[in-house]
Amino acid sequence: MYKLLIATESHIPEIVKLNQRLHIYHDILHFVWDSESWIKSQISEGNIFVITRNSNVIGIFSLTEYPEEQYPGAANLETLVVHPDYQRQGIGRALVIRAIEEAGKRGKTKLLVDTFFDFQVENFYLKLGFKKFNPYIGYYKGHPFHAFYLDIDKN
Repeated sequence: MYKLLIATESHIPEIVKLNQRLHIYHDILHFVWDSESWIKSQISEGNIFVITRNSNVIGIFSLTEYPEEQYPGAANLETLVVHPDYQRQGIGRALVIRAIEEAGKRGKTKLLVDTFFDFQVENFYLKLGFKKFNPYIGYYKGHPFHAFYLDIDKN
């Protein structure tokens, strides 16, 4: 049975382990997303959600807010990770839908997401209704990423 929950500190070790899957470039040494201190601060703000199966964390997302002066009304899908054994089963889609709902509850009108090309998830986001920023290609430490946004329906 699957459960989608707001993360607690008891989930930190499993979140760290899942977020380490985001390490795809050896030249980017310090990813904040698998730092216990960052995860703990995000949990304390209610920004990390987990999906569990038989009490094991199999997927997570974190939702943060952009400064109003940078992107008014925008939330950021900071991380989205599904354990490989559970990919292609609709879990990532369920997590994104929950992130959209949560952003809307927080009064946000847009959800932004950046993802490295090498994750090969461009079509995943497009199928969920995200649009490409123009330009939609950015670079982080020399590695290209896609930039997407979704207008959140307030109905």
